[in-house]
Amino acid sequence: MGDMRQYLNLPHPDPDLSEPHLGHLQRSFADHVLKWLPLFDPETASHHLRYARSTEYRHAGSTLCVVFLIFANGAVSADSSLYSRSAHELPGSAYYARAVTILERLPNTSKDLTALQCRVLIAIYLLFAMRPLEAWKNITQASQECMILLRANTNYNATNEYREAFGRIYWYVVLSSMS
Repeated sequence: MGDMRQYLNLPHPDPDLSEPHLGHLQRSFADHVLKWLPLFDPETASHHLRYARSTEYRHAGSTLCVVFLIFANGAVSADSSLYSRSAHELPGSAYYARAVTILERLPNTSKDLTALQCRVLIAIYLLFAMRPLEAWKNITQASQECMILLRANTNYNATNEYREAFGRIYWYVVLSSMS
């Protein structure tokens, strides 16, 4: 676990925010991650991406965190090698670091569905990066956050879109916890 945590404490380069590169990462995420793990529908992903683009990737909320994790997972999933190298050499590590920094600065993320999506996307990145113990920690935390959301009955008056999004995350977390 120390490898990624130590990396986050180091200065890291700014992520490449050029539109052609981001489009490539977005397509890679859709092809290599969403195709197999439909954590949210394509329209939700597009909404997050449009919002982040409209703020020029500056609004430091959970939506921007999801977007940077889409890019991080797009980068790491496109590389087919197994990762035993250091964290700063991982594809997408600058996006990952930016996302984790945003998530850590958010107040009270335990009742925020988008923050929960971030936690799961972090775990997926760590699994691609061959860091299963760190991924497990995030899955466990996501599981706890799912239970908080369920107990808080935030789902009671929720829209169908919210219930579907929560269901997608919930079942990913349940299935990941069982394996």
